[in-house]
Amino acid sequence: MYPDTRGVFTVDEAGGVLERAVGLWESLWIEINEVVEIGDHVVVPHTMHVRGRDGIEAQARTTWVFTFRNGKMERGCLYQDKQEALKAAGLSELAMSQERP
Repeated sequence: MYPDTRGVFTVDEAGGVLERAVGLWESLWIEINEVVEIGDHVVVPHTMHVRGRDGIEAQARTTWVFTFRNGKMERGCLYQDKQEALKAAGLSELAMSQERP
């Protein structure tokens, strides 16, 4: 069963959620595709590679948005789409410029 990753967590609780999620897979690695720093936000599109216990492999492309205040991470939110993440971070113009061919 996948751990519930919604909510507000202390550092220890967040570590536990991450540990349980990683424990679902035989292996898991993350390939960082880009890091966009704008103001208090860091947008991180990435590709997650996983291998299940039966050897089946899968990939997921998602984007994290981290918000920092006073040198500490205040918020982290995962989005299915990079443009959605940029818009959520208040970066609509950048998102729109990347949607154009």
